[in-house]
Amino acid sequence: MDDDLARLCEAHVRYELDRWRGDTLRDTVSAQVEGGFDWLQEVTLSRLVPVDTAQGWVRRFVADEPLTDELFEEIAWAVRAVQESLLEETGPVQEVLPRERYEQLISSVVGLHRLREEIVGQITDSSVYTKLIAHVLYHGLKDYLLIENAVVRRVPGASLLLRIGQNAVRSATPQLEAGIDRRLVAFVAANVAQTVRDSRDFLTATLDDAMLWTIADEIWAVNRSRAVGQVAGLVEEEALGDLVAAGRDFWLSKRSSPVVGRLVDAVVAQFYRAHGAEPVAVVLADLGVTRQGAGVELAQIAARLVAVARDSGALEAHVRRRLEAFYTEYAATLRG
Repeated sequence: MDDDLARLCEAHVRYELDRWRGDTLRDTVSAQVEGGFDWLQEVTLSRLVPVDTAQGWVRRFVADEPLTDELFEEIAWAVRAVQESLLEETGPVQEVLPRERYEQLISSVVGLHRLREEIVGQITDSSVYTKLIAHVLYHGLKDYLLIENAVVRRVPGASLLLRIGQNAVRSATPQLEAGIDRRLVAFVAANVAQTVRDSRDFLTATLDDAMLWTIADEIWAVNRSRAVGQVAGLVEEEALGDLVAAGRDFWLSKRSSPVVGRLVDAVVAQFYRAHGAEPVAVVLADLGVTRQGAGVELAQIAARLVAVARDSGALEAHVRRRLEAFYTEYAATLRG
């Protein structure tokens, strides 16, 4: 490269660097954003990125890209940092979760009628629930027969024993308790199934919308004035770590399953059915990315990035490398 081209190259480098500082930087970024949005106003989403391409991108990101232990450790660290920050919050819960937002959440939950019925049905069908009902039946009936039954009241001295307590009755009439046990076990075994069915009907009828709102109001009254840190402290740090680990293991075991792939494809396809024929700029605007907002935000981000790159010399090195290659090749064409 001769001296004239070298001086021209140097002047070009200075010109480019000057465009990446101060007001000129903002004008440069704004001009690029304006031009980009003008183009995106003309091209549709399906033309820019076909639906099958988008599905492949998302599937690879969800299922194929490796998720390192370091990444999950960063996630666990972030979760712990959030909890530690919440533990220091002394403001009441209602400042973080206003009443209107709480009611909106409860309204959504209350509206899940079919799910509520299914949950009640599965709980009452479980063996644990059956054992609980049997336990309540047995001890409730036994205590009644030992303490309140008219036969026991006719036992000489039973009135005094009743005042002393249930254990005294058992000591005084051991054969009575043994007989009651045999009859109660047989009675509970014969009737627990019907009792469970009755309890299911009772819960389904009782847990209506009005009852759920009453429960929600009572929960709000108890917790609205509690400190956020106090509520956050109900979750132990060890349990929080276990939850993150469980979430990691679940995701790693399911991310490559055919079901997840079909769900990804369905979501992307639905999005394209709704927006595929729209200009990309319109889709971005629906997502909250406007021409004006993008220009302002990108200018602020670019100003910081460029300032760091300029101060470190990286920006000049990049510009010089690109322009010197051009002028060197141009000089070669002049000589040829």
